[in-house]
Amino acid sequence: HSFPTRRSSDLFMKKIIFLVMAAALAGLVGCNPFGKGDIKVTEYKDSVVVIPSPEKQNLPKGLLLGKVQSAEGKDKAEKNMLSQFASNTRAMLCADRDNIMIYLYPDAVTYYRKQNPDLSDSELEDAMFGKICDSLSRVQNMSNHGIHVEIVVSTLERRVQRGDDIFIVFNVTGNLCGNILYAYMPKYESTLGISSNGGKNWSFMRIYEDTPDILRISYPDEVVNAVMGNNR
Repeated sequence: HSFPTRRSSDLFMKKIIFLVMAAALAGLVGCNPFGKGDIKVTEYKDSVVVIPSPEKQNLPKGLLLGKVQSAEGKDKAEKNMLSQFASNTRAMLCADRDNIMIYLYPDAVTYYRKQNPDLSDSELEDAMFGKICDSLSRVQNMSNHGIHVEIVVSTLERRVQRGDDIFIVFNVTGNLCGNILYAYMPKYESTLGISSNGGKNWSFMRIYEDTPDILRISYPDEVVNAVMGNNR
């Protein structure tokens, strides 16, 4: 066997350098925001669990007897989401806007700001959740009459995961409970939880007609369609 010449060694080194650069470029491409791997979709089949009311009586329209049991998380990410959503609803019930903003999905703010460029920050906050805070704080005043109000997650509907990005669609309702009388609102509101760090921290927004456009600010159509259930 002959020893490699200087020329053949140079060619060999150039091949190595080329392969290293190719691998580095592939890594850079893999780090773009729309290239984080496969999308995993989980559809939940859980049913709403209603705890019977100890006392039975006729209720106003829009309420049913019983108390909806809060859904339970199946892993740490879901448990974190439920815990942080509970903190979010406590802030809403107290009309604590500073803490509400902690859990508000940032791209929703970006979207509304573009839609309403003439509004000040305080006017934008009023437009986004002022009415919700006012109505919830009025409901909270029912505690003065011995009625405990709680906002609960009744069921988890869908989970979409792509890398560290996790999206969970869930339903929310309200319980109004006295000492021996339980009532709940059977109309559920669909809500979305979003985490970009594997389920450690969560932000939230109500699902309505603008939700897909808000999600498209940071995510591609295949992710948005999966979150909205358009792939079923």
